[in-house]
Amino acid sequence: MANSFQKAGFLLWGLCIAIACTACTKGNAETASAEKPIAATAAQTTQHSTPETEENAEKAGVYEGTPQHFSEEDIDRFLSHCGDGVAASQKDTGDTHIKYSGTTNKGKTFLSLKSTGYHPHEVFQYVDEERYAIYREYPIYAGEEAYETNAQYSVGWMFTEPKDFSFATAEEAEKTVRTALAALGVTDITLLRTLYIDHNTMEAAGKKLASDPVYAPIGEPQENNGYTLREDWSEADDAYMFSFGIAVENTPLSTRFEIQDTATYTGSKIIVWYSGNGIDFLSVDMPWKIGRPLQEPQNIISSEEALAIVKNQLDGILTYQNVSYYDPFLEYQYKQEKDTWILYPVWTVKVSYQMMTNADTVSDVMYCFLCVDARTGEVL
Repeated sequence: MANSFQKAGFLLWGLCIAIACTACTKGNAETASAEKPIAATAAQTTQHSTPETEENAEKAGVYEGTPQHFSEEDIDRFLSHCGDGVAASQKDTGDTHIKYSGTTNKGKTFLSLKSTGYHPHEVFQYVDEERYAIYREYPIYAGEEAYETNAQYSVGWMFTEPKDFSFATAEEAEKTVRTALAALGVTDITLLRTLYIDHNTMEAAGKKLASDPVYAPIGEPQENNGYTLREDWSEADDAYMFSFGIAVENTPLSTRFEIQDTATYTGSKIIVWYSGNGIDFLSVDMPWKIGRPLQEPQNIISSEEALAIVKNQLDGILTYQNVSYYDPFLEYQYKQEKDTWILYPVWTVKVSYQMMTNADTVSDVMYCFLCVDARTGEVL
């Protein structure tokens, strides 16, 4: 698992426009998340909600959303802001996509890939291939879902201690990255996570990946578990990793990829690695522009009510063992109604559990994200 994760890398998530997704993922209960479950099992815990008054009830609105597409002018403006420009480019128009890519004056690569199928999907990437290869070698961060539910296959948790590097403070670096994204036209964002890629920690992470059997490849053993060990890490390798989400009323749009009913939900994902050399890697996947309000903010169900709905949904599933629930969190999702895309609020509950097998044993820890429409209480 670790080896395949490593080989896959983190580049070009959006190249597979039609994405096969599952609702649940394997995880490790001890390392998957810093969050603490609020209920040990569905059978053991009863959640009592406190009635909310009109004054203190949480409110959320509904907005029109426009899938964002990047023109050549947008890309030129972004590159110019980065002190760069297009050196060579090519276009490719297929049955389901339009691709514009090339190299820049600074020797970096860029890619704009737009789906022309039924489901809107755009990816833009700007990459210093040589620099980013240093970080891509190790499984550190591939998005929030993987970080939260598959931490035992990555070492991202080793880079969470806040620190400022010599080339810029974290605040300065974030401001610079936000300005670059704004030059591209991406402005409706909120910060989800920052990782502090310190060179000393990278050295420690490499040793851990190479020696810990958790990271050993499945099948034939490989020296150092297939990872490269470096002894020349230096301050030049320090970087910040910023993960952003599309923001609706300062609430993030879901970042997950899921199957809902008969449709695939493609989450929004913005990831940037920033070092003393500037942007080493920038990927904007499934961006949206927040449009006019379709429904002004009004009362939504409480998080306690959402949790009770999720528990009721899972209660009685005998094959689920050791069920734990995490605090519901509010986020937005999108859906199409006739010719309009709407962004609407949902309560999402992360659930961990084990499956009872036929051999009367339990599986590894699994995770589900169950979503409840915050306006209607409907399980999605």
